[in-house]
Amino acid sequence: MYVPPDADKYLEVPVYQLKPGMYVAYLDRPWLESPFMVQGFFVHTQQDINEVADVCTHVFVDPRRVTRGGHAPLQVLGGNTDNQTTDVTVALRRDFLKAEADYDIATNGVKLAFARLRETGHISVDAVAAAINPLIDHVVHRKEAMVALVRMKKKADYLYNHSIAVAVLGAMIGHQLGMPTDDLENLTLGCALMDVGKVKLPDEMLNSTMALTPTQSEAMRKHIQFGLGLVQREGRIDPLVEAVIRDHHERWDGSGYPGGKVGKEIPLVAQVAGLVDSYDAMTTQRPYAPTRSSFETVQELIDQKDIKFSGVLVEQFVQSIGLFPTGSLVQLSTGEVGIVVAQNPTRRLKPKIVVVLDANKNRRTDFVTIDLHKYMRADGTTPVWITAELPAGSFGIDREALYL
Repeated sequence: MYVPPDADKYLEVPVYQLKPGMYVAYLDRPWLESPFMVQGFFVHTQQDINEVADVCTHVFVDPRRVTRGGHAPLQVLGGNTDNQTTDVTVALRRDFLKAEADYDIATNGVKLAFARLRETGHISVDAVAAAINPLIDHVVHRKEAMVALVRMKKKADYLYNHSIAVAVLGAMIGHQLGMPTDDLENLTLGCALMDVGKVKLPDEMLNSTMALTPTQSEAMRKHIQFGLGLVQREGRIDPLVEAVIRDHHERWDGSGYPGGKVGKEIPLVAQVAGLVDSYDAMTTQRPYAPTRSSFETVQELIDQKDIKFSGVLVEQFVQSIGLFPTGSLVQLSTGEVGIVVAQNPTRRLKPKIVVVLDANKNRRTDFVTIDLHKYMRADGTTPVWITAELPAGSFGIDREALYL
């Protein structure tokens, strides 16, 4: 198949989806093999489209060039195309399916270990490690899929799902920081176990829909010493795992607990754990607090740079997952609704998106994948942008169905 130069700048569109006002930058064959006298042209009429159809099955459209003095509506810019941005969706679906099985195994493994802890008073640290270690490989090689999984597995059993989510998010920052494999494994294990002490607290406290009383808050803080005692009872535990459990509630400005440590007195692994613990808690539905969007949460974390959390770590975290993480449901400036499927590392506000609803909030018959970073007018302004992150399930959209 003929691929033009700089193909990633254009949208590959079937000829039957051409619309008046589009600019055909390339054909599905070299220009010299076509009857067209000019290389590159605007489509003005249906007759123009018919003439292209006589020669080609698809063409490459420049989304930055349109007639009538404006930018093309998003609906005009293709359907189920085979261009590189659509390949992103295919790759993400493949990675999602590969990672989901291990994610579910890890969740069930942690849930079983916690259940046995409640029954026997013992936690199998080795069993938890065996359940979550496979996730590290997915974090390294399938990060976008893992971010989507973390955002979608927000269902019952908060304690277990939270343990897996913070383990995955912690591994992402650890990998971003270039931690050695052993340290990365211990960070991930520590994150999975950092709330293990909560199993010794009353269910009515954990599931309370009211703010905790001072007495209850003091009791809640004891989950740290409970957790340390539980894992230490099982034998020798790596110091990094202990550091995560002991210090994940310490804060950069000294306002945390149990030791009131300040800045770099807090071990790096515990700083990472505290950051991802806060992020996942705020973006998850809990009995006593409303769910916040990822965008709102990240903005709050940014506001807390070098106050509650290390500014460097916050930057690394945002760099890793983006302002609108993969799996987020978003509304565009066109009124259309889409799902984030990939990040642009240098353009945090301009991820790749699969558009699933049109401007009237009707389900599209053909999903289109767009890269917001490449939707640029000639003057450098952005014609399509994200106006809001929507709650999961808005307009009846099942995000997970995109990946299956």
